[in-house]
Amino acid sequence: MKKIMILVLSAIVFLFCACEKKKAPEMGTINNYSEEATPYTLTVGASIYDIGSGTIEEKGFCYRRGGGLAPTYSDCDSVVKVQGYSGINYFKTTIGGLHPNTDYIIVAYAFNDVDTSYTNAIYIKTLR
Repeated sequence: MKKIMILVLSAIVFLFCACEKKKAPEMGTINNYSEEATPYTLTVGASIYDIGSGTIEEKGFCYRRGGGLAPTYSDCDSVVKVQGYSGINYFKTTIGGLHPNTDYIIVAYAFNDVDTSYTNAIYIKTLR
């Protein structure tokens, strides 16, 4: 009986330890390609260092006009989704339809089935 109890407890401990905690993606930095900017567009890029648990369901850039706190997916003025490979990689896009000589705050994001992760925000002004 004692051997069975030890075996059952060992199995429970093994199963508990073998379960990996799910985690969100890990984002790198966001980059501004100022040499590609126009009065109506900004080109930005970002990297995903770790996809976390599962695969990346969506990635892109979230922005809003003006300053203040970094926007999140739910409270930004606009979202620019970037299609393509859903693993660890660098992604880049040009955000269009902007206003000349205007301040924008931009973050890159990626989400999987656990959570959404963001880069630090960058503050950029479009050209005149």
